[in-house]
Amino acid sequence: MVCVRRTAALVPALLALWPPLSGAAAAPCWERLLQDWRANGKVEGTYPISCYRAATAHLPEDVRQYSTAPEDIRRAMLLALARHEPPSAPGAPAAESGSRGTLALELLALVGAGVALAALLSLLGRLWRGRRLGSSE
Repeated sequence: MVCVRRTAALVPALLALWPPLSGAAAAPCWERLLQDWRANGKVEGTYPISCYRAATAHLPEDVRQYSTAPEDIRRAMLLALARHEPPSAPGAPAAESGSRGTLALELLALVGAGVALAALLSLLGRLWRGRRLGSSE
């Protein structure tokens, strides 16, 4: 029983160290939006509304003054609002683009891995205790 308690305490600590499955190294959505615009001077993907605002706020001053980027981004945001489309950007990770299904699957995988690890550690503990008991007789 003690082994199970230790395992139950160990699993959350191990999961905290586990690398995220959703690609945390991916660029923020505002950065992907700006890359989309830089490709051809148009915003072709549909992003969450907060991304349009953040992209406008992160525009370099020279791009803001000497290009049509602010107007292009605003126009794309208004089109996204008018279409009522769910956010989806080309090459965007699903968890950041608004899909909750992927996040749920990732959490389910983490919980499953934690349960499997707890079962494995419990089994190893029982085997180890059995060897100790068998060798002392």
